Amino acid sequence: MTEHDDNTWDLMREMHELTVLAAALRSSDAAGTTTPEQKRDYLLRRAVVDLEHLDRPELSEDDPDAYAEAVRSASRLRDHDVRYGSQRGPVPASDSCWRGPEGAVRYVREERRHG
Repeated sequence: MTEHDDNTWDLMREMHELTVLAAALRSSDAAGTTTPEQKRDYLLRRAVVDLEHLDRPELSEDDPDAYAEAVRSASRLRDHDVRYGSQRGPVPASDSCWRGPEGAVRYVREERRHG
């Protein structure tokens, strides 16, 4: 197996785990027990997967909505962190450097490093 194959399998596993996590969040939302930390974990993992998908032309070239979906996921994480002050990196989510679509994408990459 090549590194490319390993990365594809890792991405598929993470997508499966996100599906399970999304179902658990829907249940906890219905019960009123979802915490901001649980939501943030999902939003970060979702944004990272969407960016990984975008960074892999063999996966995204046939998906015209890949960029818009990655930006939407990145923006949701940034907006969540602005609301709850839950960023992990040194620069607050409300900082002007994270504004706009490209800023949101850079924000996710920064937060992934600080995990």
